[in-house]
Amino acid sequence: PTVPTSPTDLTPDILSALLGWGSGCASSLRCDPAEGQFGKSHQLFFLTVEYANNPTQPAPGRFFLKFGRSRKEAYFYQAIAPRMTVPPLLRCYYAGYDPEADRTCLLLEDLTDTHTQTEWPLPPTGHQCEQTVQALARVHAQWWQDPRLESEFRVVIPPGRTWRDRRAQAHENLPAFLDLLGDRLSPAQRAPYARLLSSPPAKWEIPPSAPRQTLLHGDFHPWNVFYPRDPAGSLR
Repeated sequence: PTVPTSPTDLTPDILSALLGWGSGCASSLRCDPAEGQFGKSHQLFFLTVEYANNPTQPAPGRFFLKFGRSRKEAYFYQAIAPRMTVPPLLRCYYAGYDPEADRTCLLLEDLTDTHTQTEWPLPPTGHQCEQTVQALARVHAQWWQDPRLESEFRVVIPPGRTWRDRRAQAHENLPAFLDLLGDRLSPAQRAPYARLLSSPPAKWEIPPSAPRQTLLHGDFHPWNVFYPRDPAGSLR
């Protein structure tokens, strides 16, 4: 099926086809904008679905629907997420990318009832920060030195997203950033930036004889994490 690029592209039959449920399974749809600090590069909705027939697999009554322009995010849910065991991820029911329109469509699990996010711009609690770091560490450990990073995933990394490119961007942009903040940054807060700016480029190169690689998030911040309402639950 054609990749939807806006809510108006979705009909009950198109949704049924995207999810492989067979024609006539979904009987009606309603899209409601999702409110929150989600960024401006994409459109987010809650998609409520009513069903005429029983789907061939468990079917939620509501999805988290995301439209954007990120080929790598669609690829992540298509090829990488199904191979990950830790930490628990949002379940993705459909991920599509239209190269001609440069548009993505994701149908994700709705976690409204079980998870929450810290209120913008307040940071997470100390416990939530610990949970987050532990979850990221498990991701890094799972993909550490995995040969698929080179054989399969390297080809979809867009220009400017390698560690070397990010360091070059930091060198270009950090001086203006530090000047803007001025004395609002203490000497201790400035020290890590100074070490980065003064470090030799060779320190950040990957030795061809001993590559050290893993999978990084690329756009990590607390509002890309869903924290469990139940203290015994796990973040997503």
